[in-house]
Amino acid sequence: MGKTLRFIFVLFVLTILTACTGVHLPETPSWKEVPIMKVKDVAGKWEGTTWVEPQVARQDDWVKVRISEDGRFEFASYRMTGAWLGNGNLLLENGKLVTESKPDTGSATFTLYESRGKRMLKVQGTTKTGLRQAAELTPLGQ
Repeated sequence: MGKTLRFIFVLFVLTILTACTGVHLPETPSWKEVPIMKVKDVAGKWEGTTWVEPQVARQDDWVKVRISEDGRFEFASYRMTGAWLGNGNLLLENGKLVTESKPDTGSATFTLYESRGKRMLKVQGTTKTGLRQAAELTPLGQ
């Protein structure tokens, strides 16, 4: 059997094996950043995972965030060591929500993304001690 024929045969067998095993690559949504025009556009309950950056090991914690139409927010992060609670005010800046600056708290930026009718808020923040946090949130019930 020639090299070309052998190559075609191997390719054919691999294709058949892949089809028979049901192995399919999952579709990855292509998230596109969408400007937030009004706070009420993202008002509601959101939940997802949060982690410390840089993420050197799998250390996700669960977080829930509630955003009011007037820009107030509350969050609760459930960790192995207990809960981390907080609240504050969000301001609209350049299509994103940012936490109101206070000397005794950290800061965070909320960016909205959409893909195939689904929404996600990505949050990048820094605690008052300089620890960087990130989160990916979806609307409760999405």
